[in-house]
Amino acid sequence: MRRFAFQIFHQFNVALEAYNEHYQDRQPPIWYGPFAAATFLLGPRCLNVLNDDLTWGWAALTALGTFNADKGGHIILWDLNMVVWFPEGATILLPRALIRHSFVKIAPSETRYCLIQHTPAPVFHFHKNGNRTDTEFAATATQQEHAAREEIRAGRKNGDLALSMLTTLDELDGNDYSFHLPPRSPTPESDDQ
Repeated sequence: MRRFAFQIFHQFNVALEAYNEHYQDRQPPIWYGPFAAATFLLGPRCLNVLNDDLTWGWAALTALGTFNADKGGHIILWDLNMVVWFPEGATILLPRALIRHSFVKIAPSETRYCLIQHTPAPVFHFHKNGNRTDTEFAATATQQEHAAREEIRAGRKNGDLALSMLTTLDELDGNDYSFHLPPRSPTPESDDQ
């Protein structure tokens, strides 16, 4: 996520750091990543994933269990009209509140679990609310703070915020997060011999 969605990765880290600083007794389960929570779906044959994440927030889904990935367990990305092969041990990063998804059924004798690393929306709200819960914000915020919050929410409903934080190919090229494809091997037709 850091390499290909660095603006989103940064927002995750800023919100998580503010939350952890305020609630020092609540440390994230994954100490090396940007996610505040890890959820295990223990099946034995999980099919669907519900969430409370932000529209623009990403999550890491990891397939676990023992199943024949050629016959079932694929991830269905409904809004993209795609079915993706998803064997045990595979991980996918996606904005799971934005892309509806579920899993193809597996055989009755097989098991399919899922590890989801994510950050629930209230962690981001806490940071944006000036280190206050939504309830505390509603009770103590000024009119100006309420107006600013509504403006942010309106942008989220239109998808402006989500789209503005996606990384473009131009942004990948020329910064610390850029990547370059390795040179292609020469084809037999282009070899000078």
